[in-house]
Amino acid sequence: MEESFITGTSDMSGFTEWWESHLPSSIIIYCLKGKAQMLLQFRKYTITEGQIAIISPDMFPAFVSRSEDFNVTFCLMKRDFAEETLYGISKTLYDNIYSSPIVNGGENVSIWFDTLKYISDNYLPVSPQYNRKCSEEHLPRLSEPVATAIRKC
Repeated sequence: MEESFITGTSDMSGFTEWWESHLPSSIIIYCLKGKAQMLLQFRKYTITEGQIAIISPDMFPAFVSRSEDFNVTFCLMKRDFAEETLYGISKTLYDNIYSSPIVNGGENVSIWFDTLKYISDNYLPVSPQYNRKCSEEHLPRLSEPVATAIRKC
């Protein structure tokens, strides 16, 4: 992966092999439709429409099962880029993500992904440096809707 991050949509078939080919990376998954069971840190979780999963390299993710209509949008980030970009996020939020890696996303998460995809699609072809700068400023904005969702858990 040459870019700092990749965005896209997927049904996550073949996820384990794909994920392993991009390690060490973090991935944020937003479920658009359907549901799936995942293993994160060797514990089983269910992700359904409107939920978000924030997965770091040490969570050892794997999909156990997926519904026929399962579809997500995702942001895969190189570990160094994720660490640099998300450096200002509180340690408490990181701790909460480990204890609750899947939370309800809400409208703000959908808007966040749409904006990130726009940045990726429109700025990467023109200027990788500008794309990185915009992304660095946009990625931490996910922390507020995620923190809000965790507080509701």
